[in-house]
Amino acid sequence: MKKRLLITSVCISILVAATMVSAQETSSGRLKIYSGGFSLGGCKPVSDSLEAFAESMGNLSFVNSFYFRENLSFFWDLNWFFPKVNLGSNLGLDIILLTGDVRPFIGAGAGVQYFDKSDEFSDNIGPSAVVHAGVVFELTDAVDVKVFIPYHVVLNKTRDQTLGVQFAIMFSNRFKKVKTLEYNN
Repeated sequence: MKKRLLITSVCISILVAATMVSAQETSSGRLKIYSGGFSLGGCKPVSDSLEAFAESMGNLSFVNSFYFRENLSFFWDLNWFFPKVNLGSNLGLDIILLTGDVRPFIGAGAGVQYFDKSDEFSDNIGPSAVVHAGVVFELTDAVDVKVFIPYHVVLNKTRDQTLGVQFAIMFSNRFKKVKTLEYNN
């Protein structure tokens, strides 16, 4: 009787230990890859020609993130620098430095930007590059807050440049994370 009780308790202990090891190996991965929303911010022109145009500008953007891996995302932003009609768009990649509820990131991208400074359309538009750094705070499963500092360079006739800060609220499906288990073979 004691021998059976001892064998049963050893077996239960092994099962509990195996369950604890499996729980420790549990990681989470993204189920949904898309998150989108709006950002509001401001920027300061750092090139002389753009500074003569405006001392500072507001920025309203439609921001999108597509997560392909836990530490890599693709972004697509539509930007409006106001008060005039200064429109642009950028595509690029973000590298997520840490995973979890607080995710710092760095990124770079390219696109096109228009600044309404003169009557000549071809002088105001050009290919653009953007680099940015920031952090994403996961408030809930469906809502993220993204704070980032973008630096834009526009390769138009006057080589316009801006440096700013943006605050975004992004929404996604509430089932964006799943638990994954790795089985031992």
